[in-house]
Amino acid sequence: MHSPQIDDAGPLVSQTRPVLLLCAAYDGLIGLAFLFFADPIFRALGMENAADPVYVQLAAGLIAIMGLGFFLAWRDPLLNRDLVMLGTVFKAFYILLAAYALVRGEVPHAVFLVFAAIDVVFLIVFARFLQGSAAAHAAVAACLAGERGR
Repeated sequence: MHSPQIDDAGPLVSQTRPVLLLCAAYDGLIGLAFLFFADPIFRALGMENAADPVYVQLAAGLIAIMGLGFFLAWRDPLLNRDLVMLGTVFKAFYILLAAYALVRGEVPHAVFLVFAAIDVVFLIVFARFLQGSAAAHAAVAACLAGERGR
């Protein structure tokens, strides 16, 4: 596959890949930590785990799964651009949820706002990648469609 659009996206892909890998590790580790050690983590934060453990495990599992998605996107961001888009929506959702909790005065602990602040950085990088890679992604799709048509 070779096209000017794909070549032009090279630097953007190179800049985004390490962030995707970092995000994969970040979400994967946080998800697994809360999946298996939620009670000790909440105790260390001085919080009661008021939620049903199944809900905490569900949220933690989804975070860990998104870590896997970011890892898959890291392998080839242009081919896996839809995973980056899904991850961007995931990050935006958490940021909005944290902001809404802050406005309502219901943030359970400041660490959850730290997580949201970190997600803002990831969101910016991913949104920039999505915006800058649209033409390259279309070129990749066209090349793949041409190969499948043979």
